[in-house]
Amino acid sequence: LLTPAPTVATPAPTVATPAPTFQPNITTPAPTQATPAPTLLTPAPTVATPAPSAPATSVESFRTVGDLSSASALLVLVHGLGDRQDPHWVELCETYQAQISGLVCILPYASSRYSTILDDTLPSWFDITAPNTETTETQVVLSAANEILDFIRQQNFAQLPAFFGGFSQGGLVALTAALQNSDPARASGVVVEGVGSLAGWMGAQTTLVGQPASTVDAFRYCAFHGQADTLLPVATAQTAQSQVETIPGVTAEQLVSYPAVGHTVTDEMENNLLSCIQRALGSGFIANMTQP
Repeated sequence: LLTPAPTVATPAPTVATPAPTFQPNITTPAPTQATPAPTLLTPAPTVATPAPSAPATSVESFRTVGDLSSASALLVLVHGLGDRQDPHWVELCETYQAQISGLVCILPYASSRYSTILDDTLPSWFDITAPNTETTETQVVLSAANEILDFIRQQNFAQLPAFFGGFSQGGLVALTAALQNSDPARASGVVVEGVGSLAGWMGAQTTLVGQPASTVDAFRYCAFHGQADTLLPVATAQTAQSQVETIPGVTAEQLVSYPAVGHTVTDEMENNLLSCIQRALGSGFIANMTQP
């Protein structure tokens, strides 16, 4: 009768056997779930990537248009943001050369730099952060102006009567070059006869960049601006105009504004600029005088 007792106790070890087998299956996924963490951190360096560094020089290159051997007057045309390769500036030079005897054009081409307003890197004289803002990069503007003046002197053109014109950003650079040319410390010797601003990005400057403390070398100033310019309202051109009028030695002509014209250059503006150039250079350079 006592024989079956050991048989009943035999299954006990069998019941406990699955416990260790089941345990690894539960803990195995844990490291797998932690694996993506490093992947989530990967984009951080991309977000922190800084804007491209500033170029070594403000002017990447210069182009001259006209017969240098018979040059008797200079026209420096400074382009606006991003329009360095626009062939229209060359065509405009050729148009003016047909009207002004011995005119040679100098086209400075800006180096590429980051533009905040466009979130892109492209030919630019200085950074623009928003519409109708005053530039804080005064040293960059001065650098561009001085490089242009240095090029004129290095080409032995310094004694030729020169006129500086510029569109948008180029308008401020052109005016700065004329003002900086009067700095006795530079002694560039460039003979600046006039400045023309085409929708110039003066940015409501409280102080004109490059303005010397004393009287500047005499030159004529003309400004042309669209009344429908929303990027740079005509009021900024009026502010710059009033400031230029206070500089001893500068003859500031009346600001010319154009109804229904935005931030651009029209044929009428170009014709009026030609008239200003002719008045600034004098009668000896006028082939077919355009009426102001």
